[in-house]
Amino acid sequence: MNDQGSKSKNILFLKISGACSIIQSFLYIIAVAALSQTPLLDLLGQSRIQGMELFMRSYPANPWPLMIMCLAFIFMGLLGFIAVAPATELFLKEQENGWLTLGKHLGMLCLAVITVYYTWFIVTMPEKAALYSISDSATKSLIAKIYDPQEPSSWISWFMFAGMGLWVAAVGSAAYRNKTLSKGFTLICAVKTGGFWLAHAGIIFQQAPLAIIGAVAGGLIGGPAYHVWLGIAMRRSQ
Repeated sequence: MNDQGSKSKNILFLKISGACSIIQSFLYIIAVAALSQTPLLDLLGQSRIQGMELFMRSYPANPWPLMIMCLAFIFMGLLGFIAVAPATELFLKEQENGWLTLGKHLGMLCLAVITVYYTWFIVTMPEKAALYSISDSATKSLIAKIYDPQEPSSWISWFMFAGMGLWVAAVGSAAYRNKTLSKGFTLICAVKTGGFWLAHAGIIFQQAPLAIIGAVAGGLIGGPAYHVWLGIAMRRSQ
């Protein structure tokens, strides 16, 4: 009876998490679409002063794309941390597999950092923009040295793209090994992982073309396909 009750709870958890995963697929598209309307990609390759001037000139004029992008990442992080990441390990039936468990813990750490970072970003940015707009040239230069809009992107990229890429690679490897999902899903995992790592390389090495290719591959193709496929499979759990 206890085993049957536990199984029923697991199936319910997988079905709910599957719905969360499908929601994440739409959030990916929203986030990338919003990103394309922000100045963030234009900052790559710019100096601190140039980057700050470009960012603070663009953001107050139209803050909504950045706000929408941040909210999409926050909700993706929350859904992933609370439901999708732990449910993925359960669905693949490899809770005792060291690599997948390690990957899940890494993924959940990254999701937590992403959620906290973008919450901080969305709360503090209006105040920073207001301070910058009323400052003289010397103060603006000082603000640019203290707060470089490129620097947070560089360190958050290690969690958002490098770390999450490792988690997706672990999922793809487990799915291929135990044949829980078809080889097509493994290919989607490879596309998402490759896109994430290209985006990470573009940010770290300040190369906008790499970041754009990575955003398209990981955020518009691999990410949505991965979460729809995984979500539907979880929803069909018996």
